[in-house]
Amino acid sequence: IKDGIDLNIYTTMRPIDFILSLCATQFAVHFRSDALIHFRKLTNGLHNEQKWNLKAITTSIAPAKENLLDIFDSSNVAGDVYACPQSLTPLRKKTRVYGKIVDSFFISTQFSNNKYRLFPEYYDLTIKSEVDRPLWDLSSSERVGQKFFQIPFISFIYERGYRQNFQNFGFPGVEKEFEEADKLFTSLNATGIVMDLSCASGFMTRKYIKSNRYSRVIGADLSPSMLKESYENCLKEGISSPELIRCDSAKLPLKNNAIDAIHAGAAMHCWPRLNESLSEIYRVLKPGGAFYATTFFTDMFSSGSLKNERDRQGFYMFKSEDEIRELMSNAGFQGENGGVSSVRREGQRCAIVKAIKFPLPGNMNASTILF
Repeated sequence: IKDGIDLNIYTTMRPIDFILSLCATQFAVHFRSDALIHFRKLTNGLHNEQKWNLKAITTSIAPAKENLLDIFDSSNVAGDVYACPQSLTPLRKKTRVYGKIVDSFFISTQFSNNKYRLFPEYYDLTIKSEVDRPLWDLSSSERVGQKFFQIPFISFIYERGYRQNFQNFGFPGVEKEFEEADKLFTSLNATGIVMDLSCASGFMTRKYIKSNRYSRVIGADLSPSMLKESYENCLKEGISSPELIRCDSAKLPLKNNAIDAIHAGAAMHCWPRLNESLSEIYRVLKPGGAFYATTFFTDMFSSGSLKNERDRQGFYMFKSEDEIRELMSNAGFQGENGGVSSVRREGQRCAIVKAIKFPLPGNMNASTILF
């Protein structure tokens, strides 16, 4: 450790010795010097090795405390997947205890002001200045995406009839949708990290976890109430530690090429910044990774301008398969080095979107897998 404190002294200490050393540090930083002297008197009965350990700590009191805290934090680097959504720099987990209050958070390794709270149910990896914008400063689609689905009642009823109603518009239903997405992902061997983006109450997240085919499953949504509902639903089904994050689809808190597969069920029409969200999905997918989504076409029998319908509903309803294909191409899913996508219509208003990021491993044929 820097500042001349030797890490080896900690590795040879018994737990009680280590605790005493920590106490010495806390006394030194938070109380008067005479309190530290009193503490040393209390430890006069310790053997020489213990006294030497305490002396090593107290010779450089303030730096020693920071070094000890760094020891705990160094094993909590979220370097495998997560990144600061503002700067895309690595994140580091920190935990601080103030009496009975425990504060855990992620912090950017390069920008200390970029701090993200860790709650028992989920990690909040949103950019505070963006999600805290007042209602009057939001567009109609942002009000739906950031406010409507954050109403606890909507979260409660989401898989108690709300989502099931989508089958009336041609959606395949939860079971068939999972089966098709799972087939796409497994055919590409994209069974490492799968993200259920805009996971809502977590019914698809739970299916991926229970399938035992994926090494890691992350549920992500912008709505805190949806994430809490998802957490409770996981506990009810015996999933004790679901990995849930709060994030904006247009500012994914993930490193480049970090995720094997992404599922976004009945979600794309809710994303206010659709182009940015699709570009983010392309960015975070690994080469050979896959994206599966279901969303809404506009009602082919509706009257009036499409723009007015979008404004009135607050959702972005797609007018054709070609429109979605163009959006996917613009996001990066095109060309020999980019990727490929497919779109098909199911029923009256359901669009099923599949995409693969190139290059593919081995001799895999994307057309055979997608079509």
